Amino acid sequence: MTYYYLIQYRRLCRRIRAFGLSPLAALILVLIGYIAIATVLYARSAYAPFILILLSLQIIWSYYHDQHLSLIETIYDRHQITHIRLITHSVLMLPAVIYTSMRGDFIAALMGMLIAAISALLPIPRLQSQKIPTPFRPYAFELIRGFRRYGWLLLIVIIVLYNAIRVDNFNLAAFCLAIPFLMTMSWYSEQEDAQFVWIYQLDSRAFLIHKIQSSLIGSLILSLPLAVANIYFFSAHWWHVCVIMLIGILYVTVHLMSKYAYYPGQMPIATGFLYGFALLLPPLPILFAISFYRRAIAKLDYFLA
Repeated sequence: MTYYYLIQYRRLCRRIRAFGLSPLAALILVLIGYIAIATVLYARSAYAPFILILLSLQIIWSYYHDQHLSLIETIYDRHQITHIRLITHSVLMLPAVIYTSMRGDFIAALMGMLIAAISALLPIPRLQSQKIPTPFRPYAFELIRGFRRYGWLLLIVIIVLYNAIRVDNFNLAAFCLAIPFLMTMSWYSEQEDAQFVWIYQLDSRAFLIHKIQSSLIGSLILSLPLAVANIYFFSAHWWHVCVIMLIGILYVTVHLMSKYAYYPGQMPIATGFLYGFALLLPPLPILFAISFYRRAIAKLDYFLA
């Protein structure tokens, strides 16, 4: 199995270099970013250790896809696959475990390792075999696929929101309200094959508007119940809720434009850093939206003109 880990390492390095970055520089940037996010979470929320564990669990869950499963099942037996999964889950959970331990949250760190080990022993559900009903229309395949893979996270969001209401913590409740928009953005981040673009009998502008509309419908279906709960229990902060909703709509819209601005490739590293910085200052993404929209139309003309 050493060969398997070597292959995974080389594939990861190749992908990082494809973005124009060295693996060492990427590791340093990821560490700095992770520490910054974790520090902010600890400063803003009492549930920071569990949020970090949840994020690691989502990364673990998103690691698997049907092609990868079919490959390892063809090569290795069940015992070897379990061994691979134990190591993989432990490595992906390790940053959360180390950081929470450094903060003195040893129970959360132990819980993280137990979750990683237990999840490695559980069977992996395949997307094709799942027939989970979704609240989305059939044409929005990104929403259906994302909901069936990660819809369970909404149950955790609801539990956290309930506790935020119980302890009268609006900041935590506001964080829960932002999650559906972030989930929608992640569901639309994966570049689909070109055939899923040129099958549309639309021009570039109509196609882009169609995608933006479907993503906004999906994010609003998920976020509106949370927004209503926030306004009902935190009526004094109703305008904060409206601002969060508007910012979420803006972010989802700009994210869709950024996706197709570089389709079928990926956004350059330098542009990605500037765009990521702009997301921290809500008015700035509007400036990126103009550039992304023009580029997206030009890119989509190749497939839809």
